[in-house]
Amino acid sequence: MKNQERNVSSNFLDNLNVEFSSNSHSFLSRFDLNGSDSSDEDESDTSNDNLTKSGGKSSYELRQERLKAKIQELEDEAVAPKPWQLMGETKAELRPDNALLEEDLFFDHTTRQAPVITEETTKTLEEIIRQRIKDQAFDDVERKIKPVYDPTEFKKKLVLDQEKSKFSLAEIYEQEFLKQQETQKAEAKSSSLADVPNDEASEDQNRAALRKRMATVFAKLDALCNFSYTPRAPEPDVKIVSNMPSIVMEEIAPVTVSDANLLAPQEVQDPTRGVLKGTTEKAKTDRLRERRKKKSAQRVRHKERERTEKAVDKANPGLGNKHAKARVLHNLQKAEKEGTVSLIKDNRTKATKSSTAFFKQLQEDVSASVDAVRQGKQKTNLKNKRSTGSQFKL
Repeated sequence: MKNQERNVSSNFLDNLNVEFSSNSHSFLSRFDLNGSDSSDEDESDTSNDNLTKSGGKSSYELRQERLKAKIQELEDEAVAPKPWQLMGETKAELRPDNALLEEDLFFDHTTRQAPVITEETTKTLEEIIRQRIKDQAFDDVERKIKPVYDPTEFKKKLVLDQEKSKFSLAEIYEQEFLKQQETQKAEAKSSSLADVPNDEASEDQNRAALRKRMATVFAKLDALCNFSYTPRAPEPDVKIVSNMPSIVMEEIAPVTVSDANLLAPQEVQDPTRGVLKGTTEKAKTDRLRERRKKKSAQRVRHKERERTEKAVDKANPGLGNKHAKARVLHNLQKAEKEGTVSLIKDNRTKATKSSTAFFKQLQEDVSASVDAVRQGKQKTNLKNKRSTGSQFKL
């Protein structure tokens, strides 16, 4: 570090030498290291003294020596350790003993400084104390008592009525006005009684006695009237209450709109349970659920039909009702399919209207008779075979 600073200083000196050599001697005589101009007379005196002391050195050489000495001083100051005042925040360990006592320090106080005790300050303090004693204005701490908490205290509090008032605003004002008039009358009566002189005290006693006697007479008369008086029976009030929501009653719907359009979908048809699914989205459980639902509906319809048929049979037994006839025909058709019963076709009512129909009917009769004869022969052959003795051989 020192070598670098010395190189910088040597370069600076070389530049100064070139500059001084190029300039005139008069400019060099006015140049000062500290930057201040001196007079010609002082410069000449100092140059003569330096020549005598240095043994014949020129003023330029003397200036160069002073400049070198100044540069050396600055270098030493830059390299030397800095004092504790220039080191920023310092501790007591880094600064010498009693170093703060030698310095004039300026810093801010967070607390207010106490006033200097003088005769004037003591007088003012005494006056303040006397005045506070006269005014009973003390700064003592007031004793605080912890409030006692009662768990049943909330029951004693008034419950605010949040319901809408049943009286109108005009009625409320009327009640307040009547209360105000009553209080005014009571105050006027009390003031008038207070102003009554002592001479009228006897008259007030007579009036009180008279009022008491009149009250007893009126009570007796009222009792006599009540024995013979029958009040009129109260008439029942007819009040029509429409079982409709208030919104429907208040809304004014157009006349052309029917009530069906005003109904919600849930009011028209019961909402279906579950999520709506298409045929491709349904799983096996969904299909089985629908089948069970369909079968249960069929069973309900079948039971309802049987119940109605039983009721009709009980009211009109026999074949006098359509349900009995339909049931008999159904049973016959079922027996015919099983082969237990054969139906005989009665064609006597039918008349042949053409030759083709006549010959067709004749052919059917012949074929039927031939079939009957053939079936009879087959039955006789079977009987003969069973009665032969070959089957009894050992």
